Amino acid sequence: MRKLFLLCTVITLTSLMSYAQEYSEDDKNKTTFGIKAGIDQTFVFNADSSFDQVNYYAGFFSDTRLSLKTSFQFELRYVTYRQDHFIEIPLLFKYHFTDKFRMYIGPRFDFILDDKALAKNFSLAAEFGVEYDISKHFYINASMSASLENQIVIDQFNTGSRQNFRLGLGYRF
Repeated sequence: MRKLFLLCTVITLTSLMSYAQEYSEDDKNKTTFGIKAGIDQTFVFNADSSFDQVNYYAGFFSDTRLSLKTSFQFELRYVTYRQDHFIEIPLLFKYHFTDKFRMYIGPRFDFILDDKALAKNFSLAAEFGVEYDISKHFYINASMSASLENQIVIDQFNTGSRQNFRLGLGYRF
């Protein structure tokens, strides 16, 4: 039994080391840049009501490879919601399941560009999503996010928090 365990351990470690050789040190800290855009389904909630609207988003990103399975992505996005305009800055940690499929999670900083008396100009949100490469340069993504604070003006006395569901297309340079 002990010999079988040792044999399995050696085979597993050998396989992992040979797989790790595919990822060279040149790939570590390699940064790629790109653009992304898509459809944004925004839901706004407060204690009395909720409503939604379909919008669009567009932005730029940089993705820095940290290891074989992880990377860090910084984004700068422009998003509209009714008459409100936002700049969003997500800081995303990505896990690469395969060469084509990734999951990401992280905080997002939202800045509202419109000057409204009851709106907060800054808010924090949490974001989660997945990406799938359809070619060397193009990928599709789906994400969900939830604002941790009320930021949208609903009426004179009420504000609400934003939650988003997004589908998009990205291009890496």
